Amino acid sequence: MRAVSARSCKPALVVAIVCVSDGLTRARALDIIRVVNTTEAYADLTTRRRWTVAEWKAWLADLLRVQLLRNP
Repeated sequence: MRAVSARSCKPALVVAIVCVSDGLTRARALDIIRVVNTTEAYADLTTRRRWTVAEWKAWLADLLRVQLLRNP
């Protein structure tokens, strides 16, 4: 398997073995994605808390990068 840097991982490949953080199972990675990337979380932050869509996207991308990828 060739080495892949976290920066070269595409969002759809976050759970690919070559990109997932050491010690993090694919099942756990999917659990993290499922709990934070929900309609409820989006609506709560963008509607109730008045985040912009850009702020939501930046937050979610950063959170997933830190939580899921090797050497983010």
